[in-house]
Amino acid sequence: MNQSVYFQDIQGKKYFLFQVVNFGRNDELKFSFNVKKQGTRIVHSPDGSLTSENDTIRSYAEISYHNDGYMHYKLPKAKKGDKDDYRSRIKKIPLNQINEWEPVIKYTVVDYDICKKSKSSNSVLIPENDSLFNREPFECVIYLGNLRYANPPNNLPSEIIYRINDVAKNVDLIAWIYKSSYHGKYITIPNTTITVFNKGNIVQIVEKRRNNSGVGC
Repeated sequence: MNQSVYFQDIQGKKYFLFQVVNFGRNDELKFSFNVKKQGTRIVHSPDGSLTSENDTIRSYAEISYHNDGYMHYKLPKAKKGDKDDYRSRIKKIPLNQINEWEPVIKYTVVDYDICKKSKSSNSVLIPENDSLFNREPFECVIYLGNLRYANPPNNLPSEIIYRINDVAKNVDLIAWIYKSSYHGKYITIPNTTITVFNKGNIVQIVEKRRNNSGVGC
């Protein structure tokens, strides 16, 4: 499984949303939301708050979901000697025990132009929706669930539920996309007292339905 997902704005321009890859002999999932050397940056905000003294800026980030149920961010080393960052390991459900739909990642898109990736040979395009992809912010919540479960009911034209089959053994994925009221956050530049308003996109691991930790780009 190696699937890149794209969406199209109201002007017909296509953008990269996310990539999901199943790697390893046992089911292990890797999610990415931007690409190395594409000129964008990631703000890692461990507590997911609007302002955080612990924010760090990195060039790239991935989120891994391992078969034992642990999720974590994989961040590049900021300087020589840094250790890989596994501080945000979060315990979820082992992949082979997932049944009903479980939210795992929340991705808030504010700046469409950050959504860059070279066109992939194995890609899908989410159906057009001019009321949703109209250059205004939206949220994409990624759920994992057993393949025997139908999609959750959705009767709102301003929302999309898009399904990808077989991301792991007996496990499907749905991306539930809807409008967002989020337009940015204040961050403090590391090693300074300078605070700026960042309108970048935010990626969060869903720990609980009301408690997320996140990175932004």
